[in-house]
Amino acid sequence: MSFSSLFLSFLVSLVGLAYTVYGRKSGDVLFLGFGVALMVAPYFSANPVFILGLGVVLSGAPFAIRRWG
Repeated sequence: MSFSSLFLSFLVSLVGLAYTVYGRKSGDVLFLGFGVALMVAPYFSANPVFILGLGVVLSGAPFAIRRWG
């Protein structure tokens, strides 16, 4: 695993931790679910571009679902 993929995995998981904490405190299941997904998803890929893209998509998904869903 390269340094860039390790670093991006850490950043994406950190965002997932923030979403999970926010979801637990506010009782918002949407943010809680996407937070767990953001923490688990980087374990399934070693490609840094894929990890970054997945992080961007999963980070923006709760806001898009709230706005258009």
